[in-house]
Amino acid sequence: MVAKTWSATLKGIEGELVGIESSCQQNLPKIHITGLPSESIRESRERVRSCLAQFGFDVPSTHVLIHLWPANSKKSGSQFDLAIAMAVLGAEGLVETAAFSKTAFLGELTIAGELLPVTGVVGLLQALVHCPQIETVVLPLSNAWEASLLNSPKVKTARHLGEVLDFLSGKGALESPLGPTPLQGYSPRLMDRIRGNPQGKRAVEIALAGRHHMLLVGSPGVGKTLLARSAVSLLPPLNDDEIPIVLKNYSLYPHEKRGVSDRPFRAPHHSISSQGLLGGGKGDVLPGEVTLAHLGVLFLDEFPEFKRDSIEGLREPLQNGHIRVQRIGAGAPLPALFSLIVAMNPCPCGYALSTIKMCRCPRDVRNKYQRRVSGPILERLDLYVSLHFALPDGEAESPRLKHEAMKGRIAATIALQKKRYGGPTTRNSDADPGRFPEAFALNEKAQKWWTQHAENESTNHRRLDKLLRVARTIADLEQSERIEACHLQEAWLFRCAPPEITGWH
Repeated sequence: MVAKTWSATLKGIEGELVGIESSCQQNLPKIHITGLPSESIRESRERVRSCLAQFGFDVPSTHVLIHLWPANSKKSGSQFDLAIAMAVLGAEGLVETAAFSKTAFLGELTIAGELLPVTGVVGLLQALVHCPQIETVVLPLSNAWEASLLNSPKVKTARHLGEVLDFLSGKGALESPLGPTPLQGYSPRLMDRIRGNPQGKRAVEIALAGRHHMLLVGSPGVGKTLLARSAVSLLPPLNDDEIPIVLKNYSLYPHEKRGVSDRPFRAPHHSISSQGLLGGGKGDVLPGEVTLAHLGVLFLDEFPEFKRDSIEGLREPLQNGHIRVQRIGAGAPLPALFSLIVAMNPCPCGYALSTIKMCRCPRDVRNKYQRRVSGPILERLDLYVSLHFALPDGEAESPRLKHEAMKGRIAATIALQKKRYGGPTTRNSDADPGRFPEAFALNEKAQKWWTQHAENESTNHRRLDKLLRVARTIADLEQSERIEACHLQEAWLFRCAPPEITGWH
């Protein structure tokens, strides 16, 4: 007799359906697992046997073969424990196989029979609940909160193996996950604490509204870090469709705690490895900081101090919004759509732009420091901002640069872009001007300015594209249907880096 059930494994952050078949053979009592199982799955044989013994099952009484298919795909994770236990009982005829042939199981078993939570449960569940052959998915109660975000009637939760056995025999019922209502975390109004630097505030507004990438250059203490950290609080909270996407990235790192509807904000230290920043692992593909920042903000302070392979590895996610991490025997595309904010000093001592302290760096030392950021990376940044010390306290702040005003304009601009583009394109930074000619149309004055200033020999196609996209975002912030000359001029000021930047290469 062949018993059949279901489970899932992770490929990157996405779940992959795994069928589990079991049968008894005339041979010495043993549990044998085939189908490229990992070491953690092979070890589950002893865990499962000891656990079932606690419930009075003397198994295996013969040779039990458990096959995980597809056979040519590697499987890993302790989430197979519960499914393997059910497969053993089904092969031995101790549980009616019809009861779980349309049921999937996730969960790690203790010897006492308790169900422990599994990592990556959001991706695993998505693969299972979307399979039409599966009618019920059983998982640990401790994963109920993540499961509730998928809002699937197929999902049931259990605390103990005994509850699962009662459910399969018809003696009891399992509860559907009723997780708490996702709450938005606390978002401080850091922007209101920044005095002066109106150009920096305006650049942050444009960058967030269109999901553009930005470089902040200035002396120590000028406010680069505070500007960057204030950015995420200006973004609208995650919607119901985006919350599961972000939690799927974080579910592989259960120690990472965050507000559910808060946009991700990641600020790794410059000593991080390229695998930690971009993603990877030993055999398995794990998300890095660029994926954990998906749909949020990635802030890289002291940018030239990052390892060169980490900096150059940003080219793909900045260009495409995703990154493909390849390892021997494993490879997976990972989402990486974020607003990048990088900050740096103009020189090793930090005071090359300062008006209150003299820079003492020799020219060759300064040039070597600046060359750590390559031209191709600078080309992929949309906005360049040179910051100086804040204005005196007596200077009045513009009401337009207050937290609530900026947040309202950013939210309205994001909503406008989603309505305009639809489909996978949601922001101006992702839009192709050739595909949406009406959105990027210039009025007569703007077209004249474009011809005179933008299309010259020193401007390449990437710069032209980015200039037009930034101008479109500025026009959206001003609620203008067409791009005007003033929008192009402001975009040009941010795209044309000051001499301390353009003179590097």
